[in-house]
Amino acid sequence: MKVFRKIRWLNKLYARLSMQYWLPCPICKTMFGGHESAKIGVNFGEEIRGRVEADGRIPANINISPGENLTVYFDSIPPTPGTGVTYQKQKMVCWKCKDEAVRLNEERKGEIK
Repeated sequence: MKVFRKIRWLNKLYARLSMQYWLPCPICKTMFGGHESAKIGVNFGEEIRGRVEADGRIPANINISPGENLTVYFDSIPPTPGTGVTYQKQKMVCWKCKDEAVRLNEERKGEIK
């Protein structure tokens, strides 16, 4: 697996053929594909607030770009009409930056509320 990670053009080809993204890591700027993602995102402070609709629907007209993840938080469980909803966007990071992403998310936890 480590040899495969070092052959960047092969990873790019694999990402394209399997219809996954090929983007720079937001931390180290190394190009990586969706198949190489650390399966963790970095919170960049972008959050959207909303409320559960009267009919129980959750407003969700949010654009997500390739390489982004969306986490949804409810102010109460189960969500009832009028319950606050927070959508938090995260940018996926490469396998090398997983520990740094965890550290940054912990640092920013207090900032994003």
